[in-house]
Amino acid sequence: IMGGALLVLPTSMHYASIAPGLLLVLLFGTMSISTMVMLSHAAETRQQFSYRTLVEHSAHLRLAQVLEVMLFFYTFGVLVEYGRIIVDSMPSVMTDMFHLHGVITEGWLWLLMACAVFFPLTSMKALAKLQWTSLLGLVTILYILALVVVRFFDGSYRKGADLVS
Repeated sequence: IMGGALLVLPTSMHYASIAPGLLLVLLFGTMSISTMVMLSHAAETRQQFSYRTLVEHSAHLRLAQVLEVMLFFYTFGVLVEYGRIIVDSMPSVMTDMFHLHGVITEGWLWLLMACAVFFPLTSMKALAKLQWTSLLGLVTILYILALVVVRFFDGSYRKGADLVS
């Protein structure tokens, strides 16, 4: 959800204000890093490298099944979020930035294109195959972050500013 959350970070910081916003970013970042370190340590200690087997060996089979259902809904929610972001943003990007009209500005077309990309990626058995798409996602997030910082300092986010130009 980091990618989608990064897209709303400027608005969130605006409403929370800078000090509480930065405090929340640091808090949730610390919690995420701590959780990943603990999971990595537990996986190495137990030599179990999937959520289900790690929970089965650490707690109980029923808890592992509950965790599996929770992970399914989390992943499904992420797909819905990204689909919604694409459907909401791409038609206006095509119209406002590229001055295109017609079927390319229809939300259903962008949803179909997103599904054509998402389905093969979510159907892979091994996550190692996603290393290049993950790197591409990270580079994209850093690019968007750089744009947000540049546009913040050039005054694009002031009241009445034109966000499209």
